[in-house]
Amino acid sequence: MTGKIVHVDDMNLWESVAVRAQTFKTSIECASMLLRIDDVVSGVKKDRSGGGPKGAGQGGPETFGDARDG
Repeated sequence: MTGKIVHVDDMNLWESVAVRAQTFKTSIECASMLLRIDDVVSGVKKDRSGGGPKGAGQGGPETFGDARDG
């Protein structure tokens, strides 16, 4: 509060488990979102070039997120 540099033990400052758990949850959600965006972008590039595997429901392999997206 005063701007002084102190040791955390002296001021009884401890990072709560709730904050750390939320940080892990947010990191996992961010990684999942980036993987999904990458999958969508790579699918768009394959569709434009006319090649690549067929999507789900067309006899090709199912890619990440297709079952959840509908």
